[in-house]
Amino acid sequence: TIDVIPPQSGEKIQLSLDLDLQKKSYELAKNTKAAIIVTHPQTGEILASVSSPSFNSQDFEDNINSNVQNYLTDKTNPLFNRVTEATYPPGSLFKLVVATAGLEEKAINDKTEIEDKGSIKAGSSTFGNWYFLSYGKVEGMVNVVKAIKRSNDIFFYKTGEKTGVDKIKKWADIFGLGKRTQIGLDEAEGIIPSTFWKKEVLKENWYLGDTYNLSIGQGYVGTTPLQIALVTDVFANGGYLCRPQLLKQNVGVCKKLPISQNTIDLIREGMKQACSTGGTGWPLFDFKPQVACKTGTAESHAKSGMPHAWITAFAPFDNPEIAVTVLVEEGGQGSDVAGPIAKEILKAYFERSQ
Repeated sequence: TIDVIPPQSGEKIQLSLDLDLQKKSYELAKNTKAAIIVTHPQTGEILASVSSPSFNSQDFEDNINSNVQNYLTDKTNPLFNRVTEATYPPGSLFKLVVATAGLEEKAINDKTEIEDKGSIKAGSSTFGNWYFLSYGKVEGMVNVVKAIKRSNDIFFYKTGEKTGVDKIKKWADIFGLGKRTQIGLDEAEGIIPSTFWKKEVLKENWYLGDTYNLSIGQGYVGTTPLQIALVTDVFANGGYLCRPQLLKQNVGVCKKLPISQNTIDLIREGMKQACSTGGTGWPLFDFKPQVACKTGTAESHAKSGMPHAWITAFAPFDNPEIAVTVLVEEGGQGSDVAGPIAKEILKAYFERSQ
């Protein structure tokens, strides 16, 4: 024996995960392909993180366990963490970024109104508003608050055109999109396209139609559910981008983003109205305390033809304690499918705290 190194006890750690919310989220996501992230928006703490379908980690302790082989061949990819490793078009949730870019770059302001005539053209292509395409109705003059409340595509097509793709990318970068969050797990970066990106990767020029698609979170853009959750936290906490934390002792690593209070207030108001009567977040209209939210329905290009269902929300509006982001892969409409899941999680949290 040359030397003896005495054993040392490992450091004690405490996860930020809330066991009750984790269990509730898992039950709500079960039997679907989904990702759910619940955060404390003031600190970046992850209160729940669920990727579904999931797996039992104890199965891997037995090398001859047949479940392991089933996991590896399962086409629903239960070993794939949809929260951090999967990228999806964010759909209308990306309008929060586009609104910020438009306001901060002075392309629009709180008095800007754009008329919704149902559709607009870019070259030979026609781009419609979801309300017109679904119900044949138009919404008249729309400002930024109403545009967020009603998720009005026409307003965001024109705002994106006024702002420009490269300035939208600039603000997406500021929000941390297109890069890893440093949570400490395997992560995808996602894609925030630009004129340079399209020329470099696809060897094609950027067209106005590409800007229109980007402005409503479609086309080439791809984000992880975790990235979207952190964008939501920025509007919940008053302008701070927090690093997501799974450990209690590391909380509060946040930086102030260069966003004016006026911009934050306008977007927060739009999100509050989205979850109020007349908005798109109908499952949360009557929820107490007041919820602010943004719904999204993103084309999936899947064989099923079903879009991805999104919602992101925080509450209470005046002093947010919790934020929830839900993505149901090929689930359908955001308000119809993801909205009720978010409502149940918020309900579980606030009923327990009463």
